[in-house]
Order: sequence, then structure tokens, then C-alpha cells
Amino acid sequence: MSKPTPRILVLFLFVITLVGIYTLSKELKKLNPPVRPEDRISTNTFELLSNIKNDDVIWNGGYLSLMPVKLTGATLVLLDVQEDINPLLIDALAIKDKFVAAHILLTLRTSSSFAAKAGDWNGLKVEIDSNGIASFDGNNLQELQEYWRGKLNQ
Repeated sequence: MSKPTPRILVLFLFVITLVGIYTLSKELKKLNPPVRPEDRISTNTFELLSNIKNDDVIWNGGYLSLMPVKLTGATLVLLDVQEDINPLLIDALAIKDKFVAAHILLTLRTSSSFAAKAGDWNGLKVEIDSNGIASFDGNNLQELQEYWRGKLNQ
């Protein structure tokens, strides 16, 4: 009966140590809460991000080529912002009326080269009708987010 007692004591001390480590880590997290991406940017930039929209991107293209030829509004201003807005742009990819502008900004701000061909611009499905109106049907917004998270390691 004396042999099991040291084993139980060692097991008890091990469990107590794990509980102590867990409790300490929780208390440290309270002291240093994670910084949200929106807390790292200026109010002006955050407002601009909330105002981007797919219509800020003017497209030109035909059967063989496709390019966003002009940016307007908040999307144009955000192109040259020095703050790290990439995590918030990735979040914007999930919003139906913002995902095109977010994808364009991520591409232009982070990529030195990318694929552009008829119907596809760096993974974004784009169709331009005979009147020059762009449509983005068939895009999977979750896949776009996963693509950018993987590309930017986020």
C-alpha cells in the first residue's frame, strides 16, 4: 500500500501544476488583451474602410483581357494608406457589396504580379456585358477569404 501513495502524490502534483499554469496564462491574457486590427488604425482609415463598395471599381475588358482601370471613392484613397489594413480587408471579403473593392485593394497593395484573363482577375470571377457593366456572379466569398488568409499568413 505504500507504493501507490508516491504515484498518487506525483500525479496530484502534476495536476496542480497544470491547473496553476492554466490559471496563470488566463490572468496574463487579462493583463495583455489581444489588440484588434481596428484598434491599430486611425479613425479616418476605419471610416474609409466602412465606406468601400464594389461600385468604386471601374472595369474594362473583353474576351482576352480584363482590368480594373479606375478606382474611386474610399477605395481609391485606401490604395495608398500606410496602415496595415489587410486584416480588415480580408474581413470585408465576406460582405457582398464590398468584396470586389477589398479584393482589388489586397491585390494592388500586396502583389507584384497576378493573373488576369478573360473572366478572371487574380481569382475574382468578373464578367463584363456588352454595355461595359461588370458582374461578379459565381464568386465564393469564403474561398476568397481563405485565399487571402493563406497568401498573407493570417
